[in-house]
Amino acid sequence: MPKPIVPSHPVALSLAGGGSKGDWIIGNLEWLRTVGGLDIRAGAGTSTGSLCIAKIAALIATGDEKHWVELKDIYTKVKTAGIIRHTSGLARLALDTGLSGEGDAATIGLAHAVISGGNAVYSTSPLAALIEEYVSDSDWKAILKAYKTKKFLMGFCYTDYETGEALLATNDGSYSRDDLKAALLASASQPVLMPPVRVGDRKACYDGGIRDINPIRHLLARPELQDDSWVQSVLAIYTDAEAVSVQEAPRDVISILGRTIDLLGYNTVEGDLKQSQLSSVVRRLVMELNPEALSTVLSDLPPDTAALVDEVLAAPYLPVYSVSPPNALPGSSLVFDPEVAKKRMKSGFKHAAKYWAKPKAPRV
Repeated sequence: MPKPIVPSHPVALSLAGGGSKGDWIIGNLEWLRTVGGLDIRAGAGTSTGSLCIAKIAALIATGDEKHWVELKDIYTKVKTAGIIRHTSGLARLALDTGLSGEGDAATIGLAHAVISGGNAVYSTSPLAALIEEYVSDSDWKAILKAYKTKKFLMGFCYTDYETGEALLATNDGSYSRDDLKAALLASASQPVLMPPVRVGDRKACYDGGIRDINPIRHLLARPELQDDSWVQSVLAIYTDAEAVSVQEAPRDVISILGRTIDLLGYNTVEGDLKQSQLSSVVRRLVMELNPEALSTVLSDLPPDTAALVDEVLAAPYLPVYSVSPPNALPGSSLVFDPEVAKKRMKSGFKHAAKYWAKPKAPRV
């Protein structure tokens, strides 16, 4: 089967969640940017994908390559303690004195949260500080301006726990700078492990992966993508493999939660991949039908199915490229280990080199 050619036209990125495994996404994008010459004009992310999109948006909005360097640094230099910290003093003491590992400390933290009536095992203050450090006020200003000049459309997927909605916070002016910061933090805040985040008037917001591990449906619904001067295709990248991996049974709370998140991701990835690819094919096939033939086809469908087809057809036709690891990535998505991150990032780079065919250079 021939390799897909790296698109030579503007594309939109749709980046999945996956905690620390976002490094695999970065490895793929490193090859696509430096070797494939990928032209990125829009992007949406969930959780770790949102952090990647924030830095890519800053890179494109400011033209400063430091943002790409810093994005790689976040994953290859920052450890777990630089992302989250225990809310329980006892759990921190057990870790600091070496009396327990992270798994046992998480169990202590969970017990503390239940007994004290708390809402999380960890505080995300380190992650909030990291966001402040790596995306400055001037960067946010440039990102908001980038939408107005059709330079870049940015989105963070998060979940409102009061309404149950999955939402996309964008730089189109509907969200303030502070609310975009909050949405970015909420997008990466996993329930129970991390506290809720207030985004505007929405008081309890969490990880977008609760509803959409990859925000592709939100991205395809954006009116900007109906204008081919923005983008002409979508590249969705996942951190979960399509096939379930076999692992030794987890023994502590943090390992069980990590495995649960990974397993929930498999079905979501499979569903997202098939739905986005099938919807794209259906729209393309329908474009070949004349109105009379289309009307005949729809009249033979049950009302609910016909309504679903109408919804698919209402979206713009955009080719969707979907990329996911061939096998389960090593390590836990809840643990940030710079050495493991470097290996996964290298794996992502190699995968992209193997998966894609470089675009042909134009004749002079």
